[in-house]
Amino acid sequence: DWLSAGIPESMVSKLQNVRALRMVERIRIKHALDEIGFGGSGLVSQDTAQQAGKMLGADTVVIGSFSEFQGTVRINVRLLKVETGMILQATESTGLMNRIFQLQDRLSEQLVKILGVGLREDEQQRLTWEETNSIQAYENYVRGRDYYFQFNRTGYEKAVELYREAIRLDPNFALAYAGIADSLATLAYS
Repeated sequence: DWLSAGIPESMVSKLQNVRALRMVERIRIKHALDEIGFGGSGLVSQDTAQQAGKMLGADTVVIGSFSEFQGTVRINVRLLKVETGMILQATESTGLMNRIFQLQDRLSEQLVKILGVGLREDEQQRLTWEETNSIQAYENYVRGRDYYFQFNRTGYEKAVELYREAIRLDPNFALAYAGIADSLATLAYS
């Protein structure tokens, strides 16, 4: 499901705007999970998250899940203290699927608050800024990222197609333009 990649991608995109937080790139997380023998089940346990967090030098790891039912989505997140393996706090956000971007914004704000990080005005604005209002455009973007992370020529070409479709649906979607640039630059060297 594209949301499995889309929700974390969006949350990282939001939280990287907070200077006091240091986010780890998705590819580094994937490598850490691969190294500890994480299977393709799609489920990350508390123990697995703690092991990956230690490998990445993280203090805190955000783990979560989501469920979707009849147009409603619930996103659950937990903050795991890597040193102890204990859950610091859990929070959730529930609402209509067509309001998923607002749900993610709310969760991002809650996580920052839980971590006790003060936000400057510009950080607060970036935390709630929406990259797109089109769920379909965002779905194409996320699917494009998945193809890009296959790290092969076919994946890069398919990523470009999906990014272009995202831009067709939302001509102001800057992340999709950046995705095309990344993919085409990588294609030039592959």
